[in-house]
Amino acid sequence: MEVCQTLEKTYSAFADAGLDIGLDHKAHPWLIEVNFRDLRYSFHSAGEYRMFQKYLL
Repeated sequence: MEVCQTLEKTYSAFADAGLDIGLDHKAHPWLIEVNFRDLRYSFHSAGEYRMFQKYLL
């Protein structure tokens, strides 16, 4: 939540985020990247409507 709240302060249009997080050998979390848009919507843009519906759920 802190990551999203921080990004919201800088990016006024911020509404949707996907966080990629990995764990090291001691189970400590590491933020790898933040994606601002759900990439499932790229299936719809590409005309791949079945894939879009499959992964929308």
